[in-house]
Amino acid sequence: MAVDDDDFLDPEFHATLRAETGWHEVSKGFAQMLFGYAGFFVSCVMGIMILVSPFLGAPTLARVFGMLQNPTPGLMWTIMGGLAVLGLGSFFSYWLIWVGELKCMIYAPEREAARWIMFFCMTTLCASPVLSLIPRLPGVPQMAELKKGARGEIKVEMTRTGMLLQGTSEMLAYGHSILFTLFLRAIAVGLRSKPHINLVNLNLAITLALIGFTLYLRLGVKDIEKHLPLVLACVGLWLLQTIFWITLLVLVRGLIESRMANLKSPFAAPTYSPSPMRAR
Repeated sequence: MAVDDDDFLDPEFHATLRAETGWHEVSKGFAQMLFGYAGFFVSCVMGIMILVSPFLGAPTLARVFGMLQNPTPGLMWTIMGGLAVLGLGSFFSYWLIWVGELKCMIYAPEREAARWIMFFCMTTLCASPVLSLIPRLPGVPQMAELKKGARGEIKVEMTRTGMLLQGTSEMLAYGHSILFTLFLRAIAVGLRSKPHINLVNLNLAITLALIGFTLYLRLGVKDIEKHLPLVLACVGLWLLQTIFWITLLVLVRGLIESRMANLKSPFAAPTYSPSPMRAR
């Protein structure tokens, strides 16, 4: 992607980049995050394939439910294997993303408040899963409880504590997406690349719009079954936004590498070009 060559030729800008010695480590942090997202995708595909494989020969959906009600030992081992692949893959992917963001926080420059943005981003990354796991710990009130309705049917209702913790965890997850996008914008501004800044601004606008759309479906729509096309559309849009976000992460990492590769040394000899008068 093209960058702003006129700004990059500024000697003061080169001096600023030379003083900020952590850019290569930030690039390595981005690479670790990309490996984490790739590992999460691969583990999800493998886990789902393992879970679905025993039911591929089932002719009807009723047959699938029958197999689940009376599982064989082989089916149980297959299901546990698929869940293990999903769980371990998610754990190691989260660890790689966490380590990558930690490296970005440590080595990010102070300019454009990049390091502070990443600090709060790391806070949301750690707090969001913790809040979602607290109700599942022994001795903690559960997030949901079974109740009987007016006609005697059993239904699941969220407790007040569960709703508060789940809502806070979800908002922190949204905050992480916004904060990391702002971190990418701080990097693009610090490296003086208007095309990257415009792409990050577009991604931020899309993220905010999707968060608003998701909150509308969660809070404003009571009958989800009647609005199933909207729910599926929301899921599809989040998938497309995730692809765009990962592509943007690759582009910003490429910007860092390009800037560092073209950075001039303060000891480099100036280029000498004889004047036409002296050449005569």
